[in-house]
Amino acid sequence: MVRLWKIKESQLEDLQRQEGKGWYDKIVTLGEKDGLKILTITGCWYDEKNMPSQLYLDVLKKGLKETTGWADEEIDKYWEKFLK
Repeated sequence: MVRLWKIKESQLEDLQRQEGKGWYDKIVTLGEKDGLKILTITGCWYDEKNMPSQLYLDVLKKGLKETTGWADEEIDKYWEKFLK
């Protein structure tokens, strides 16, 4: 499941600064769609896992509802595999 936003690279860099450049220190190219690069920001802390806050999970759930129409139970089942 993915959601894409069409923004300028300078806007992505601004988001990276807002999120904390020391934490999200890498911009990664994931591919292309309709001739546009798909980029994301990530960190280099591969082995470190932290549970997301309930507020963040609520944001994810809202996005999944908007893009899939899934009920809460379906969403919980979908991301259960990622939260273990």
